[in-house]
Amino acid sequence: PLPAIELPLDEEAHGEVAEWLYDHKPLNDDLKRCSGPGYRNYSLPIPVMRTLQDLAGPFAHGRDPNAEFLFNHEAFYVSKALSLAIPGGPKFEPLFRKAEEDDLDVDDFADIRKAFVRGNERTEYK
Repeated sequence: PLPAIELPLDEEAHGEVAEWLYDHKPLNDDLKRCSGPGYRNYSLPIPVMRTLQDLAGPFAHGRDPNAEFLFNHEAFYVSKALSLAIPGGPKFEPLFRKAEEDDLDVDDFADIRKAFVRGNERTEYK
């Protein structure tokens, strides 16, 4: 990260997280701690979680008390649930796309039992 964002890490105090904290995808290859690239399941020891909480302290306490009134929480939750975009805000996409056959939409065009014949058949193919 940029020098203004990067925290100085001490090997003695932050030794548990100093190796992988600024990696692009940390703990991706360590299957004991993380289940894969989606970080759906992870397991970190207590000292590592304590170190991460200590490092996040300066960032977590700088919250404006009026922030609740400047943001419409209901619109945020509804748009996130429906995967819609708020004008001027983020668009939420699911982290894992379901590609199972049971979840596919079946309509007139995607039904496997129907065949659409477009145009006349040529007699050469009969």
